[in-house]
Amino acid sequence: SEIGRRDRALFTLLLRSGMRLTAALGLDVPDLDLAQGVARSRCGKNGQTQAVFLPSRVVRLLRGYLKREGIAAGPVLRSVRGRRLSSRQAQYRFRAMLDLAGIARPATVHSLRHTFATRLREKTGDLRVVQVALGHRQLGTTEVYATVASSDVRRAVAN
Repeated sequence: SEIGRRDRALFTLLLRSGMRLTAALGLDVPDLDLAQGVARSRCGKNGQTQAVFLPSRVVRLLRGYLKREGIAAGPVLRSVRGRRLSSRQAQYRFRAMLDLAGIARPATVHSLRHTFATRLREKTGDLRVVQVALGHRQLGTTEVYATVASSDVRRAVAN
């Protein structure tokens, strides 16, 4: 369905890029450079423009979504009435998806950003990479993702 494709595009974008919800919802078609795999976020928390790098999986998904929905200009993520999707609508759709999947634990759309950051830290081991990817000015803001998992310790000791 149109709504299902939009939701998949939105939540995959958030999970795989680490964008904030407001930044993703603020994207207009010209903000996407899918050939380069970059989105220009104009809605960063600090009010600055940020280049957000998009994995090839997200690029393919966005390309297909935009083509199928006939979106060539204006907001990337739209309500059924063609207006920019609101944060409230996105939160509602996320909760509905969790309910449908039988996931009862408390989670919010921001949990996707947290998951992205945690995975990136685990993959790179470099908190500065996570800081830049998330657009944090201060490393201290990013340190919440620096918790060491027992699996990390086990791997480090084994090597």
